[in-house]
Amino acid sequence: VLYGVGRQGTVGLITSITWTARIVVGLALLVLFGKKPSIYFACQAVTTLFGVVALRFVVVRSIPGWPTIAGNVRRTVSEIGRSVISLSAVTAAALVFNQIDKLIIGRLFSLETFGYYSLAWQLAGAVYLIYTPVYSAFLPAISRAHAAGDRAALSRLTTDAMLVMGLLVLPLGAGVGFASKALLYAWTGNAATAAGTSLFLTLAFAGAVANALLFVPFAAQVPTNTTAITLRAVVGSIVVGLPLMVLGSSLYGAAAVVAVWAVVSVVQVGVVIYLTVTRILQIPIGGWAWRNLGAIALPAIAGMAALELLVPDVSTRSGSAVLVVGAFALCYAITLLLKRRTVTSVLAGPSLGGVREAQAARAPSFEPER
Repeated sequence: VLYGVGRQGTVGLITSITWTARIVVGLALLVLFGKKPSIYFACQAVTTLFGVVALRFVVVRSIPGWPTIAGNVRRTVSEIGRSVISLSAVTAAALVFNQIDKLIIGRLFSLETFGYYSLAWQLAGAVYLIYTPVYSAFLPAISRAHAAGDRAALSRLTTDAMLVMGLLVLPLGAGVGFASKALLYAWTGNAATAAGTSLFLTLAFAGAVANALLFVPFAAQVPTNTTAITLRAVVGSIVVGLPLMVLGSSLYGAAAVVAVWAVVSVVQVGVVIYLTVTRILQIPIGGWAWRNLGAIALPAIAGMAALELLVPDVSTRSGSAVLVVGAFALCYAITLLLKRRTVTSVLAGPSLGGVREAQAARAPSFEPER
């Protein structure tokens, strides 16, 4: 509800306070009452409850006449039941696909190997902190553009969202691919842990970046009731990926499981982007993909490859930290330098009038769906 009325900042503030309280208060209780896991998790439950109550309070204040509005389950099911089922199916399928690699490694390999992979995912999962705000910010605007029947605005907003997402996650992925070992050593201070986790981190991060890019076409599918595109792609990824992961684990070890998951994720995202751009946005895929993905990823990868050849191995923890910061700074500097004009146009928010007039002649009008 708050996303729909443009209160993303309020959601972010309450969520930040809630998560900070979960950690700070939880640690304080552990110090005061002993190191018991039950105390820590009880604190998490209570602080999360307070966050939910705070969000509900803001929702009530944001909707005029809230106490007089009575919900009707039957009417809600008849109006948006199909959309809810479709979204739930996509969520469930994505959950299965994103867990099968962990289940295979946990069942077929040692606890040490699973520990290394879990550590890698602690860092790879941080991509969620990037792509969720982008998705949440653009989804309401994309939905309004579709409801207004403005295909030009729908195309521009989706393109802008992909550009922003690509600028945030693609250079980051290239930097982690180059400096994964240094990043882990700077974080943990343990050379053996860094060596055992670096390959897992590189592969898991590649898959996480691909999943981040998936959120942009999905944002265009939600208001247009075409989420079946993503559902079929994810289900196909499970059908194809599961046997390949099992086979790879027996032939090449745990790294093969993660590699298969990452490759299948990239292919899955490519299929979803292609179908979304060609069917929903009705834009030629070649130039669109190059401007919003290729022109960002290739300079970053080239810069990291050059850094790999020029920079010697670092053996100290402080040196590793400097290397990581330098790698990320170089990666983003190269990317932003080459994409400066495009980034400026997106952040400035140019008028849509010219775009509308140019596309109105060749794009058929359509009635907004419920």
